[in-house]
Amino acid sequence: MVDVGSYGRDNDASIFAASEMGACLQNNSVGVPPPATVNGTKLPYVVLGDEIFPLRTWLLKPYAARELNKDKAMFNYRLSRARRTIENAFGILAAKWRIFSLDSLLVSGTDSSFVIDTLVSTLLIIQATVRLHNYLLAHENAAYLPSGFVDNEDSSGELKEGQWRTMVTRPG
Repeated sequence: MVDVGSYGRDNDASIFAASEMGACLQNNSVGVPPPATVNGTKLPYVVLGDEIFPLRTWLLKPYAARELNKDKAMFNYRLSRARRTIENAFGILAAKWRIFSLDSLLVSGTDSSFVIDTLVSTLLIIQATVRLHNYLLAHENAAYLPSGFVDNEDSSGELKEGQWRTMVTRPG
């Protein structure tokens, strides 16, 4: 599921709560598989969030900094590492599909029908690139995602940032 079209100024938890995906998870209609057994332990499928998200049975979020003991700090670290996968996905999209790197798709002074057409086109482009991205990943296309392109860890556990980070301009 992909939800696009929210305002950047809105917080992630509000956007997610108002999304189709958020509603489907909340009412248990999204078709999440039953828990999987990993090393003899049944583990449910979950969504990863940050501190701003409300507590849900299907959502993992970090412990508050004021509550951290060693185990909770390790959980927060591992959750942060898992969420890096999401950051990499958006980074790959921005690096490979230049439409995501444009500062603005709207031209000031244009009429409202052009703005609406541009917004609708942009939403369709985003949905199409996400589908193409998933297709290329599923078919192990080494040209699309060469070695070293995404963040990874070396043998000592040290983070090595992916090459996509040098291709994407960040706001600010």
